[in-house]
Amino acid sequence: GRLICVAWGIKSYKPTSLVSHSKDGEIIARIVQKWGIVTLRGSSRKGGKEALRHMMRAMQPAGSIMAVTMDGPVGPARVAKLGSLALAAKMNATIMPISASATRKWVFTGSWDDLQVPKPFGKVLVMIGEPLKYSADTTDVDLAKATGDAVTRIEKMVDEQVG
Repeated sequence: GRLICVAWGIKSYKPTSLVSHSKDGEIIARIVQKWGIVTLRGSSRKGGKEALRHMMRAMQPAGSIMAVTMDGPVGPARVAKLGSLALAAKMNATIMPISASATRKWVFTGSWDDLQVPKPFGKVLVMIGEPLKYSADTTDVDLAKATGDAVTRIEKMVDEQVG
């Protein structure tokens, strides 16, 4: 639900981002592409295998940044999905848990993830947590729980600071 705030906050890092093929995903892709973020299209429900191959290629150069929402295109919200996490573990990538919030925002409580859109003249606070590195012997369940817990902690901290 905070992906627009996060995307705005990390755009200067020139990440590659995975965006679903959905209608909502198309809107998000158009927004973030204008900010210079390269998008790959796909999700666990549509185009997943192709997206996985593209993500592997995008992660090859050292220092590459891949931005992926942990809860996928339809949720449940704030519950980490295994696909991109397993890829990060396989590629020995560092996971940077991140969240953001705005001082002035619209919150679409009817959406599955309570989408937040910053309002004009507000400030966006982006917070990045401690890097997470997973070993090959980390279980899928442990991987998802640790990532979800880390993002939830950051989300609470950023909400406290924004007020």
